[in-house]
Amino acid sequence: RRQHLDRVFVSTDQSRQRISRRLLKKILKHIISEERVPFRWVTVGNANAMGLGNEARNAYAAVLERTAAPFFDLVGIDFQTTVFAQRESGSAEESLCMEQFYGTDIDLLNWDFRHDNLKPLHGHRMDVWGNRAIQHVSHPILMMMDSPSLHQQKDEQPNEAGNSIQQPWDRWLSLEGRGAATIFFNTDGIQNLKNYFPDTSMLNDMSQVPPLLQYYICQGTTEGTFPCGDARAHFACHLDTAEQCLNKKFSSPEGRTTCHDQYWLAGWKEHHLYGRLIGVYLVEALQDALILMETLLSQHGGSPKRLLEFLEQDTKHDEELVHTVQPKDTFLGPYQDAFEDISYMLLRSSTCLSARLDPRQSAEPTWNGDAAAGTPEKPTTELKFVQNNKISDVSCINMIQPSSVWKDHYVITDKDGWTSVNLVPRELDDEHERMQEHNKGGVFILMCYSSCVSCGSAEPQPEEGPSTMELGSEEILMEIDGQRVVSSRNLDGCYLLEHEHGVTFDKASEYEMRIKVKMENSSLRITNIIIL
Repeated sequence: RRQHLDRVFVSTDQSRQRISRRLLKKILKHIISEERVPFRWVTVGNANAMGLGNEARNAYAAVLERTAAPFFDLVGIDFQTTVFAQRESGSAEESLCMEQFYGTDIDLLNWDFRHDNLKPLHGHRMDVWGNRAIQHVSHPILMMMDSPSLHQQKDEQPNEAGNSIQQPWDRWLSLEGRGAATIFFNTDGIQNLKNYFPDTSMLNDMSQVPPLLQYYICQGTTEGTFPCGDARAHFACHLDTAEQCLNKKFSSPEGRTTCHDQYWLAGWKEHHLYGRLIGVYLVEALQDALILMETLLSQHGGSPKRLLEFLEQDTKHDEELVHTVQPKDTFLGPYQDAFEDISYMLLRSSTCLSARLDPRQSAEPTWNGDAAAGTPEKPTTELKFVQNNKISDVSCINMIQPSSVWKDHYVITDKDGWTSVNLVPRELDDEHERMQEHNKGGVFILMCYSSCVSCGSAEPQPEEGPSTMELGSEEILMEIDGQRVVSSRNLDGCYLLEHEHGVTFDKASEYEMRIKVKMENSSLRITNIIIL
């Protein structure tokens, strides 16, 4: 069993030790306090992460919870899973606002953008996301899910060591050097397990085949699909002669849906396999922690409290590495040249005034305008969000966005005149004060937005991009505390504001931002204002 798991879960001894230590600390806290403690798994990903096309209970996060929770329960730990699904893979906005979007209490943070990972910006986004994730206040275990063989479809070469795991995974695993526990979930490793499963296209009688294996392997394909080099199909093609598997792929109460034509999406049997594997892996890690506890308790006089204090010292040392070991300069990817002189800004703590957050979690700005400017607008399309394994407004045509019951964005049009907003940076707690070396000097302010030019009252759409109207031009006037914004630098759709004297603003308890759209019949769609 361990041999099969090691093919799928790629990690080093040091990371495995950190995982065992985290679990052991949970067990000791329960023993000492006699109260239950949480272990929170958070997945951030795309449609596959949310199990689109399947019932929520058949998504792998839900299966994982059902697999691991009973074992964690035995040692006083409440195992919880949460899934955050989004359209783009870890853009700058999500990376800079992790604590606001995902919460401050996370034990394992999982990046699951399979099939998005071949997009041009993926490597850069993964690097920025990873370097921000290790700075999260709870210093979670980091896991990413992907397939090296998909990258080989694009003729990527093995790394210098000749390993089958490509450079993106090496960079992810290298975050261990900055104090993190890292895991790479190599989906290619699952192929070895599938070799043991029956090819049901060769069988006439399914009565002796477990339901989870019925119509799972057909003519050598998984659920009727196989990896291919077609980027338009997300590198997943289907076999017409495997119609039986394709028809049995999804568990949807509506029967066959448009999801069935998106062959890159995983079916319910695939989700069950992933959920069970991750669950077994974590239960094995829990077992390792219990064995470690038995050994270490004898070295600390049998005192759980003394052992916990000892483990906390090791944890503190690892957390110090986050702030003392610098990331590689190349983690900014295509934006490196524009931010080379100030790349340290991405190591700072952040305040995010986001329209995409639940009002209870958002540091919500108050907009003041001549008309209805800045009023939160409901999206024009039906949107959806996944949290705690509950899916609402499921549709395969409208892919993932936050739910329409949450605020989505603010709109400012040329009819609104000057619109102002007060920006209030949050107070830093003790953990963020440890980042004070990077927080010295003035603050950086970014705005994430898109625009719509000469479109009347039409809504700006994210895919149009913000390049049609530029900050600091005569098309959009902007001031911060009376200082005119004259230019901006693009960071993956979020724009760093520049005034006449530089890119930082003096530290203050509050800032006034004023915006005016001058181009006729045009508008802005603002999703976030970020203070670093």
